[in-house]
Amino acid sequence: NFQIHSEVQALHTARVRYDWPGDGKLDLSVQQGQSIEILRVENNPSGKWLARSTSGNYGYISNTCV
Repeated sequence: NFQIHSEVQALHTARVRYDWPGDGKLDLSVQQGQSIEILRVENNPSGKWLARSTSGNYGYISNTCV
């Protein structure tokens, strides 16, 4: 479960290009066509961005799936 303790402003809104199930407990599972908000593109695990789903879930996504 990802913990965010303050309001985070989205940098971008993106549409997921392909399903990505995530490979860690801090990852956000996303499906093709889903709209997500990109919150942070730096200071993340390698190859991942911090994102928020439209339902308010947070997690890392592969930066190649958007």
